[in-house]
Amino acid sequence: MAKLKVRQVAEAKGKTISDLHFDTRLSLATVRRYWYGTSDGKEAGTEKFVQVDLDKLGAIAKALGVKVVDLIEEDWITRSMARSGQLTIERVNQTQTNAPDSIGV
Repeated sequence: MAKLKVRQVAEAKGKTISDLHFDTRLSLATVRRYWYGTSDGKEAGTEKFVQVDLDKLGAIAKALGVKVVDLIEEDWITRSMARSGQLTIERVNQTQTNAPDSIGV
């Protein structure tokens, strides 16, 4: 399960949930799910958000002026790439100092 950093990135850029709702034209419920990382879109939601739509995450990234990969926890990216065989031991060492630009899907 990916851990999203939408809220952290947005707040660092001075954006609110309402700003993202307006800028992305996604429903407020959708923006809240990505913001809080919960399936019900509530801050104290009990179920973590497990299915990420890359088109929606891309719209959020565009509104924030960042890459999609900037909205995903780096440790999760490294673990996922290692499991899929896309990341070798040599690249793990490089990834610790340089975040990858994209995720092979």
